[in-house]
Amino acid sequence: MSRHPARALAATLRLRPAGSAASVRDAWRALDARAAAAAVAWEGGTQWLLRRLAALGLEDAVPEAVGAALRARASAERAHGLLVDAEADGVLRLLNERGVPCVAIKGTARRAAAARYPFADARDTLDVDLLLPAARVEETWNDLRSRGWDYVTEPSATPAGHYHPPPLKGPNGIGVELHRSTGPGVAPAEAWRRATRAGEDLVWHGVPVRVPNATELLWHGLAHAVQMGPAGFRLRYFLDGASIMASGAALDWELVASRLAAGDEADPRLARAWLAAAADLAGPPPVPAAADGGFDLERALAWRLRVLAGGDGAFRERLLEEGTRAELGVGTTPVVAGTGPFRQARRWVAGRVARAAYRAWRTTAGPPPGEGAA
Repeated sequence: MSRHPARALAATLRLRPAGSAASVRDAWRALDARAAAAAVAWEGGTQWLLRRLAALGLEDAVPEAVGAALRARASAERAHGLLVDAEADGVLRLLNERGVPCVAIKGTARRAAAARYPFADARDTLDVDLLLPAARVEETWNDLRSRGWDYVTEPSATPAGHYHPPPLKGPNGIGVELHRSTGPGVAPAEAWRRATRAGEDLVWHGVPVRVPNATELLWHGLAHAVQMGPAGFRLRYFLDGASIMASGAALDWELVASRLAAGDEADPRLARAWLAAAADLAGPPPVPAAADGGFDLERALAWRLRVLAGGDGAFRERLLEEGTRAELGVGTTPVVAGTGPFRQARRWVAGRVARAAYRAWRTTAGPPPGEGAA
C-alpha cells in the first residue's frame, strides 16, 4: 500500500490544515473509506474525524453506510462523555461543599477546558480524574465510600502506595480517581505545585474548577502516553497534544526540554517522537525544537490502514503493535511473566512473525515524507 491513503487521512485530521479543503477532497479519492473508518475507530478518533470532515465541508466524501457507522459510534461516545461530565459535576460540587481543593487532570481537564483547546473533547473519556492535596485524599475517599460508592475494580488491583487509591464508582456508574500525584515518578507535593502553578480557574457546567496551565496539560498527556509504550502512539493520545499546540496557547518549551533532558517521567527519545507526531497533527507552524521526530506517523497510519482493511482476528493486534514498535525502534512484544510456557512461546513466535510481516510491507510503503512520492 502506498502512502497516499495515510496522507489523505492525516490531512483530514490536521487541526490547522496546510492545504485547501479541495485538496483534501481530492486526497479522499485514494482512500478506502471503510478501512479509514475502521482505523480511526481503532485509534479512538471517530469524533475527531467527523468534526474535521464537517469543518472542511466534506461529509459527503464518506459513503453513507460508512458515515452512518461513524456517526453511531460518535453518538455512543458523546453519550458516555455526558455521563462522565455529570459524574464530574457531582463530585466537584461535593468537594466544593466540603472545602476540599482539587485540580481537574487528564481527560477531565481537557473536557473542562475544551473552549480553550480545540478538539480537546473529541475523544472518548472513560472516567473522572481529580488531583487533591495528598493530605486530603484518604478522608475524601472514605467519605465517598461512606456514601455508598462502590469499587470500580477489586481493591487489590490497585497496588499499595499507588498515586491514587482504588477508583470508586459514582452515582452515574462512572469511575472517579482521587489522585495524590499525576504519576509514579512525581512526588505528591511536586504534582500539586505543577498543577496549581499558573493554573486556570474555569466555570464548567456552572461549577468552579481549576485546570493546569497549557504546558502542564501537554506534559501530562505526553508523560501518560509515553509511559504506556507503543499503545500511547495512537491518534487518541496524539490529540491530547495536538489540541493544545493548535490552540495557540503559550507553551514553555524550555521547561519541556529540561524535563526531557532530565528523563523526568518519560523516555526522552520516545517523548520527542510523540511530540513530533502530535505537532504534525496540530499543523503549521513547524514542529517545536523539543520534538525531533523518530516516528513516521504517515507510514504508521498506512500500515494500520492496511491491517485493518483485512478485518478482525487475533493476529491483527499483534500486527498493529509490532508495526508501532518497529517504527519506534523498540524490541518485539515481551512475553507475559507468570504465564505458561506454551503461551509464552506462542507470544514470542507471534511477535517475530508480525515484525517480519511489517518489515516486508515496509519495503513497499514508499519513502519517508519529503523524499519522493509513494
